[in-house]
Amino acid sequence: MLLFWLSQAGSGAALIFHWELNDALIETSAAAMPAEAAALGAAIEALPAAAGEGWIFSSLWASGGTPGRFDINIENAGTDRSETIRVTGNGTVLRRLQDGMWIDEIVNFHHNFLAGEMGSTIVGVSGLLLASNIILGVLLAWPGMTGLRRALAPAPAATAPARTFGRHRALGLIVAVPALLFVSCGVLMVFEDSVRGFLGGEPPALTAPAGPGTMKPAEILGVALARFPDAALAAFLPPDEDTPYYVVRLRQPGELRRAFGKTTLEISGSGDILRVYEPGQGPWTRTLADNFYPLHTGEAGGLFGRLVAMATGLGLLTVIWFGLRLWWLRRR
Repeated sequence: MLLFWLSQAGSGAALIFHWELNDALIETSAAAMPAEAAALGAAIEALPAAAGEGWIFSSLWASGGTPGRFDINIENAGTDRSETIRVTGNGTVLRRLQDGMWIDEIVNFHHNFLAGEMGSTIVGVSGLLLASNIILGVLLAWPGMTGLRRALAPAPAATAPARTFGRHRALGLIVAVPALLFVSCGVLMVFEDSVRGFLGGEPPALTAPAGPGTMKPAEILGVALARFPDAALAAFLPPDEDTPYYVVRLRQPGELRRAFGKTTLEISGSGDILRVYEPGQGPWTRTLADNFYPLHTGEAGGLFGRLVAMATGLGLLTVIWFGLRLWWLRRR
């Protein structure tokens, strides 16, 4: 399990600022532009056509870094290939996937060990075990209120095992609370569908059946942005077998997420809004479920929260190192 925890804590700490790192890899003078429905719609139609026969549009997501940049994903079912093109809000192409692919692979590794749904389940179970070990570690290390100060700043010890024990205990007590928060929210994200059902945080039902239509992506985007003019575009998904309607995600002012807001519109091909989901409009349990992600990444606390999340990940790595060293010294 230590191998799982090392990989999760290490990759998680590395990913706190991965959007900024991804942006740094793009050498361009093109300025970021707010989402323009007409221009993005035209790019959504033009990029698959330019890629060749069999290519189709699969999704659009905000890049997450510099506002006003978006990743358009296209795929070819015949060749099982996919590609991501980053564009500005006015459709100007900035880069192809290969320029930042290794960063995306770290993201996928952290989410599911590159093993799909089964990998996600493994991540969730390993997170549950990590949370239980954090709690057990605090119970074993807790010195009581009278001895807390001495435990957090241990005096120099004469032997290597004693020094390592003091450091392991002190750092474990320091990072335990934020680590338990970040790890627990990560586990809840893995099992979010089940947790939402338990908490009663599921979205409202569709107001009308999805019907066929001929509206183009630009027009669908226009409908969504007109409904929430102060919101920023977060994602745009075309109809498929499971959801025979367009899905548009927006980020409204006040949402804790930095980029991938939870305001969601489901729109038919004829432009009818079938369902609208606004975070914060339902019971508190729904709001809690909506914010597992920004709590897990530290986004809820702004830059300070993200720094705390990164420091906590590095702290967990160090606690594990002290624990392994202590075991080795005692074994010798």
